Amino acid sequence: MKHMVAELKGELLDLAVAQAVNATNSRDDVFSAADLLERSGATVLLWHGPGPLPFSTDWRYGGPIIEREQIMLKPFISRWEAFAVGPDRIVERLSADGSSGGPTALVAAMRAFVTARFGAEVELP
Repeated sequence: MKHMVAELKGELLDLAVAQAVNATNSRDDVFSAADLLERSGATVLLWHGPGPLPFSTDWRYGGPIIEREQIMLKPFISRWEAFAVGPDRIVERLSADGSSGGPTALVAAMRAFVTARFGAEVELP
């Protein structure tokens, strides 16, 4: 089923991020720290919780992606804006103004990351 990235939150956003880092993350999968290091640049603890890794709510998982992808964040009134710059590219066109937003910095950054990889829509189960 197709979803608008700008509307993703919670487990759906985390699942989209997992897809974007080429992770095969389902409720039955457990990642090793080595897998995460290779796929997302994260050095994290093993994830044994339910659902996908909490990229959009835990800085241990989302933070390394922000650093590696050089995602810029800025507060904007009552929300956050994120700009996906990337190590070898200029700002991705994420919306009319080149940004992706969200209620928190991590949500905005993860939406920017997913949009930079897949565009405005993403196919999720």
